[in-house]
Amino acid sequence: MSRSSHRALDASLVLLAAMGVELALNRLAVPALRPLDRSPPGWYAALDHAALFVFHFASVLAVAVLLRAIWQTVADAPRSRAVRGALAASGFAAAATSGWAIVCTPSLRLQFALQTAFSATIAVIVLSQVRRRGHLWTKLGVVVVAVPLLAQYYAPFVLRVIDGADLSLFPNIPHHELPNRVRNWGQVSIAVAALASPYLFAPRPARWSLAKPAPLVVATFVGLVAGIVVREQRAVGTELAMMGLGIDIGPTGAPHGMVGIYLLALVSITWTLVSCLIAEAPARRRIGVGLGLLVVAGYAFAWPLQYAVALVGLLAIDRAADDVRRQESELEAAGAAFHLPAIAAAAWADYVRSIVNALGGDTHAQSMTSQHGHGATVTHIVGRRRGVPMQLRITRSHGAVQVVDVTLGRRPPADREPDWTLHARSERVFAIGSHPEPPPTHAPATKTGDALFDRRFRVRDAGGVTAALLDDSLRARATAVLDGWLALWRGDSLHYRVCPGRGAPLDTPIPISELAARGAPGADAAAKIITLLDLLADIAQRAKLDATAGTDERTPARAPHAASDAAPNAAGTDDGTPAREPHAASDAAPNAVGTDGVAAAAPPRGVGDDDTAAD
Repeated sequence: MSRSSHRALDASLVLLAAMGVELALNRLAVPALRPLDRSPPGWYAALDHAALFVFHFASVLAVAVLLRAIWQTVADAPRSRAVRGALAASGFAAAATSGWAIVCTPSLRLQFALQTAFSATIAVIVLSQVRRRGHLWTKLGVVVVAVPLLAQYYAPFVLRVIDGADLSLFPNIPHHELPNRVRNWGQVSIAVAALASPYLFAPRPARWSLAKPAPLVVATFVGLVAGIVVREQRAVGTELAMMGLGIDIGPTGAPHGMVGIYLLALVSITWTLVSCLIAEAPARRRIGVGLGLLVVAGYAFAWPLQYAVALVGLLAIDRAADDVRRQESELEAAGAAFHLPAIAAAAWADYVRSIVNALGGDTHAQSMTSQHGHGATVTHIVGRRRGVPMQLRITRSHGAVQVVDVTLGRRPPADREPDWTLHARSERVFAIGSHPEPPPTHAPATKTGDALFDRRFRVRDAGGVTAALLDDSLRARATAVLDGWLALWRGDSLHYRVCPGRGAPLDTPIPISELAARGAPGADAAAKIITLLDLLADIAQRAKLDATAGTDERTPARAPHAASDAAPNAAGTDDGTPAREPHAASDAAPNAVGTDGVAAAAPPRGVGDDDTAAD
């Protein structure tokens, strides 16, 4: 996770804590403890002042966090320019109207402007989620959660804009009854969203969530307490639900049969919240914080504070949806019963030497291995292939190969998404889980017309370059050789990545089984990886990369998703930046340096560096 994401998460956690205190004091304790038959005692006045302070503090904090969340979402998330513009316009308008409504008495016009900006921001978030790639269930969850938030806007829109004309969706309902009717429908949709939350937002794989006792214990306790209060003191339970969460479970808002459904919904959302907040994946924890903010905001929407907090919560879920599937697949692979075999240091040095020797016929190639903490090492081989600058990077953890990266041409630009990607579909043969995806791109999916190739790969092409990159011969070679993914930044870089044993065969492109079992490489141990490098060099030639520019060997950097795709104990720092390389030892030549005497650099830092660390 990047520094900016850490700060955003910390700010959201502070806001969640402040809202929890505000809910307990301002919306529950002060109204419930207010004496009706006498003047308030001193302790109650102190409590009232404390609640008022927390309310104003949370209001200002919510607007500040909302401004930051909008800015980070617009700047960092993989969205089109039109979507980013719409989100910036509606989001900053919502923050501005919320802030103005806090410092002055809001007029009806200002209230409607806030509701309009709030609903427009939610609509943009939903449309953006539908268009982007990401975790399917989380994307569906964003839509389900957005329904009740958008429903509350329908009544003021009809009453203020349509102004009595029979143009609403429900012309048979008198306009003075429309707000209550819409509110009741919104409450039902809230119950549906809460009941569906374990299926939409709970951590994956489900067996890990179900095996943890804490969520079940907390949810059971909350459900029992709420059930006892509602059964023994229905009026008290109704008042607490209305004041705290804006949910009417009285006779007018919830028929007798619906109370049980609301209690079950409370248990469901509590279980989901606790499961997410204690999840291992950072993105799943951000989803938990977002859900928590939506819950404590409530459904009353009586104050600007509640609009701002609800938007912060939905934005937190929206941003986490981009990373949660990848992070959880990495954790699942790391915790799998089968672990990649370790390769002895001597066998690995011999294997690297064989690669360098095989590349020597084309141009002078050299290697070095950098030592990182926690048993992680990174081997770099720098040279040229088919006249194109090439850099091979192999990341290992405790001797086991984790990631193989190949960069041809320049390092991938950090400021733009790839123009073309190719992602091999997992054949599930000697592979665990699914392979990490290529860097996100808005390029449309495309087909080549080659049935075998199209079944094997998913291709996204923004510039119609597939035909130029892959003729019939290269498509056949790619089908036989490639696993993992390949990404092209036109004119700059071609980057390849494969994680052996994770949605890809174990011995591709490195004979891991042989090296681990025999303790020494065979005569043709480097054949597979040389075949791969030749294929990539041929594709790079057709891509017309700049053959005169290397990969900026003087600036250590990492490839797209480098920290996240490696093992959890691989190199990297807490903020998602690559670890420094203080110890360098040669695997092959004694002069273990890169070309021209410059220390061999790590692969390029590029798209996806934010929020990709394994934390």
